[in-house]
Amino acid sequence: METSSGFFRLLLEHKGLLCAGNRHQQLNTSFCGFLQKLTMFLLFQSDPAASSCQSDFEEIENLLLHNLPSLCCRLSDWPSRLCDTPGLQLSEYKGPRATQYCMVILLHLAMQHGDRFLPDQTVFPSVVWLLHSVQAQGDCAPPRLVLRSALYLLAATQDKIPNLDGAPLSCISKALSSQSFSSLYIHHPALLHFIYRYPDLVEKFGSLVLELWLTKQTQHTDAEQSMETGEQRESGAEEDKEPDTETRELLTLIEKHPAVLLTLLDMVCSREPPLAGRALGVLEVLLRAQRDFESDLCFSLRPAVLQALQRHSVESMGNGLSQGHAAQVNSLPLLLKLLCVMETSDPPSSSSDSSKMDGVHFKLLYHVSNLAGRLKPSDTESLLPALNFLYCCLSLSPAHCTDRGRG
Repeated sequence: METSSGFFRLLLEHKGLLCAGNRHQQLNTSFCGFLQKLTMFLLFQSDPAASSCQSDFEEIENLLLHNLPSLCCRLSDWPSRLCDTPGLQLSEYKGPRATQYCMVILLHLAMQHGDRFLPDQTVFPSVVWLLHSVQAQGDCAPPRLVLRSALYLLAATQDKIPNLDGAPLSCISKALSSQSFSSLYIHHPALLHFIYRYPDLVEKFGSLVLELWLTKQTQHTDAEQSMETGEQRESGAEEDKEPDTETRELLTLIEKHPAVLLTLLDMVCSREPPLAGRALGVLEVLLRAQRDFESDLCFSLRPAVLQALQRHSVESMGNGLSQGHAAQVNSLPLLLKLLCVMETSDPPSSSSDSSKMDGVHFKLLYHVSNLAGRLKPSDTESLLPALNFLYCCLSLSPAHCTDRGRG
């Protein structure tokens, strides 16, 4: 669909050149008809999961129908029009504000398909100003698909923009809170980095954006990965497989924002198996990647895993391991698998602070031993990784531990 971006630029430039001042009205009608069909088609393609929300698409269709005819200016004039502060709007679907919403939609779709017909340094502040203007005037929040396009533009044009201060950031946070975040989500790496660039946004949307990133996979990608994983397990080469695109993006994000690790660990402990398993997979890839910060990574993760196991032990003492909540039982094998990978990736002898790590290792060994002793033989899903961890602890113990009984 790369040619669609060329159509946007071509149509908008010629529409502004030929149809300004109510000239060539029939030509303007033809331009508008084609633009509307192209926009609605690409908008639907960019948000196929929202096909059930027909009212959202009808709302945008009405905006385009009523406002495209008056959008007859050069592209160089768009920034000033986006930053206009319109007066009282007599119609929900017609007027300067509605025209601004149309421009945001068009900018998003053109950029998504490879055409930046306005500089990023112009688009970003224009979108921020538009969101601020809507709130300052007490207008209703922008339609969902307009807000979704605005979020995409902010994320895609952020690289050359200085960090936002309090007021603009508060404005963006308020706008995003006006809709369900999952309904605004676009599966693009820039969105991950935009949210995690600002602690205030991380607090509200950080966990959500990670969950959506891990779950919003295309069916083709999922099927392909599933087939590759099956083949690699049969050949015993699973550890050597290349991580998928989504995982590589998360590895990059973790290098910039290590706090993502604890969010992923929380997903392993508290989310349903498909999402928990996906989060575990990212942590496993990171641990096996032999990166420079691997020892620091294990040093940070071990206390958090220990706390999770301690909580699990307390809960299981009251409920019984076999009668506990399903989510608790399902998280245990994943935690134990993670421990095994951590043990083999960064054994005690390589830790930067051996005495501290020995203490954490001992506590982990204690809790895993207790849990393993209370598991039923039939609970192989948890028992096997528990025994694997115990074996790893014994086989990878540093020399000074194995020599304690001598002399």
